[in-house]
Amino acid sequence: MTNLFQIKEEYLALLDEVRENDGIVTEELEKKLVITIENMREKCHAYRSYIVTLQGENNVIDDEIKRLQAIKKRNNNTIEYLNNKVLSVVIEHGAFMHENVTFTKRRSQYVKVEDVDSLPEEFKKIKVEANKKVITEHLKNGAEIHGCSLEDRESLVMR
Repeated sequence: MTNLFQIKEEYLALLDEVRENDGIVTEELEKKLVITIENMREKCHAYRSYIVTLQGENNVIDDEIKRLQAIKKRNNNTIEYLNNKVLSVVIEHGAFMHENVTFTKRRSQYVKVEDVDSLPEEFKKIKVEANKKVITEHLKNGAEIHGCSLEDRESLVMR
């Protein structure tokens, strides 16, 4: 099966042949060019069909991930509820053992922060990110920013 790269190479070879022939396109060359162009179009259409199929599969996967995350959240809520029930028994009646399992409680400390913004700087972690929107505006207006540049990219549109 011929891939797009091979079809493109065949097409370019045919164009080289036209150039070598001083730009004259023979009937045979014209037929080959038409076939090569049609092959490219068919291959691109087949690729598009496969892309649409994969996008559909990804949508199904995303839905399944959401469904599984909901189940996981439900399970975690149930685990927390049951742990709290067992803990309340241990708090009320003390530690105990049942079928080789010891039920006890442990003390630990947890830091509760009510308002992160009111903390002094030494107690904060700051994640620094580039503000690409502002950088884009400045670069478009002719500013030079060390380590930044605008790059032109091409993306495929299939409708």
